Amino acid sequence: MILTWCRRALFTPPYRGVPVAVWLYALICCLTVSVSGPLNGYLIGYDDHVRMVQVLNWLNGAGWYDRLITRVNEPDGFTTIWSRLVDMPIAAVVWLAQLVTDQAHAALVASIIVPFAELGILFGAACYFARPLVGKKNAWLIILFVSFTTVLNYKDFSIAGFHAGEASHHPYYIILCLFLYGAIGRAVLGKNTSVVIGMVAALLLAVGIEALPLIAIAVLCAGFVAWYFELPQFIYRVSRGIGIGAVGSLLLLPLHQPPAHWLDISFVEPSVLGAIFVGCAALFLFVEYQVLCRVREKPHQLALLCLTGFVIGGVMLFCFPQIINGPAVGLSPQERMMVFREHAEAQPLWRVAHGVFDFVCLSMPLVIAVAGGIWACRMPGARRRRALNFAYLGFSLATAGCAEYISRFYHHAALDACAWQLWVAQKIGTKIKRQHIFLMPVVFFFLSPLWLLVFPAMGSPFMTWKRVLAFPALRQSMPETCNPLALAEYLNSNYGNDTRVMAQGNDSTRLLYYTHLKIDFLNLYPSGDKFIENERFYGTQDLHDAADIARRHNIDLVVLCPMPVTAPPLLPGEQPMMFERLQNHGYVPWLRPIHPHLRGTYLLYEINKPALEEFLKQ
Repeated sequence: MILTWCRRALFTPPYRGVPVAVWLYALICCLTVSVSGPLNGYLIGYDDHVRMVQVLNWLNGAGWYDRLITRVNEPDGFTTIWSRLVDMPIAAVVWLAQLVTDQAHAALVASIIVPFAELGILFGAACYFARPLVGKKNAWLIILFVSFTTVLNYKDFSIAGFHAGEASHHPYYIILCLFLYGAIGRAVLGKNTSVVIGMVAALLLAVGIEALPLIAIAVLCAGFVAWYFELPQFIYRVSRGIGIGAVGSLLLLPLHQPPAHWLDISFVEPSVLGAIFVGCAALFLFVEYQVLCRVREKPHQLALLCLTGFVIGGVMLFCFPQIINGPAVGLSPQERMMVFREHAEAQPLWRVAHGVFDFVCLSMPLVIAVAGGIWACRMPGARRRRALNFAYLGFSLATAGCAEYISRFYHHAALDACAWQLWVAQKIGTKIKRQHIFLMPVVFFFLSPLWLLVFPAMGSPFMTWKRVLAFPALRQSMPETCNPLALAEYLNSNYGNDTRVMAQGNDSTRLLYYTHLKIDFLNLYPSGDKFIENERFYGTQDLHDAADIARRHNIDLVVLCPMPVTAPPLLPGEQPMMFERLQNHGYVPWLRPIHPHLRGTYLLYEINKPALEEFLKQ
């Protein structure tokens, strides 16, 4: 009986057992392959460390609007830009878990439960997005492409950011984006989804300002499709939905700011600015509706729409020019350059890739999707069906373009591509005769495209195959170069709360989360140019320059995780850079090496303040 039910659920339409099976597969992988994940005490990324600190501060007494982290960037501290909307599920799980364990372990429990709950919601959102394109019968099969396509960079990515060990806001963008595009697809087919569009747009803005490009993609694609196929009622529904989103965003402002600051403009966190921009998008779509109803000649329609868009866009840029810099607006120009050089999510996709083959791996789902979309758009059919094909192709092209410019949009682009990959698989399946049905796994293998993962593993040790097959745990299977837990245990046991630490790069956020010490700056966040001075400290060849930075920042400890150095040999008389000097145990007169016999390989130095002052007087 059970086997019969499983066979029907997994292998016959509407395939309702597929999301359950894939979800369990992802869970088992993360519970069995975990070298540096939450099962061993680790959170994954620097955003996750800072987000969890924000959540724990809230649970430990900080006010709803108090997102200030005082242990960093003294004297001002660092006020995070993230919405409490994302904090709420994490905080709820931590609050419940700490009834039976300590808060640190409760946070790790939350970092497992919340991402896997988000993964289940992602599967539902993906099905909702795919259904207008592929139909109710096969929509759940998109889960296979979601799970085996968005992982193609086998060195860095697992299942589209839904890793165990995360406390991130990015999954909410992905889920809500799929609901938004799916609702617009239903509106193309004549369904009234204005309320859904409005609710999703408002929630997107409530998560963060990074939602604006995703909403802009939806508006531009809908506007083009409505003009090209002459669908005024469709664009009226979308304009009404986006308008509801603007109003909903205003109603959700109390989530982010107290009443006295509801009218404050912010370019880095949810504020009234999001409602203004989305309201302008709704105005543009309403003008398009009027133009389509009143003007018959398509060239005249296009000219009026371009003029309207130019005027509205020009006024917005004139009033809010800082929006061009997006979330990086809080950084100084020099900091911004450093962030885009070092922060992988801020770089173009081709720079994130580890060579040509890796770039092909990342781009192939989009190539398949665009080819499938063009194939669909060239097929004859009813006007609304062709309009839907154009809209979904537009979503894929626009998100792919954003991913090539800023790689953080890669997951959105890959998930948009999944619907087209399933559509192509359907079309090929209808052409395969029943006696050749065994070819369908081969079709799926190349459309996924799993072959881009499997081929690099051929001839490699078994561990490579294990990492490929257990991809949901890939981020957890990467061992830490240095052991932050051992270092944090030593620091917490031997130094007081007022001790100030200078750490390099992402070690700054690790120490913020794992220790109770003060951290000089947070990597890749606004720091009043401390980001720049941190780079100078570790990269300078002038010991006086490093000493001056250490004194001005009142540093007590210096931490370094040694890394292989591939620099050319020093020229006669040339001095090594500070990090080279430290990791080679070179002499620095004002630093005293600490040998805590850690299990990891961190190097720890204590600053001798009298020796530092004496050195600077020379």
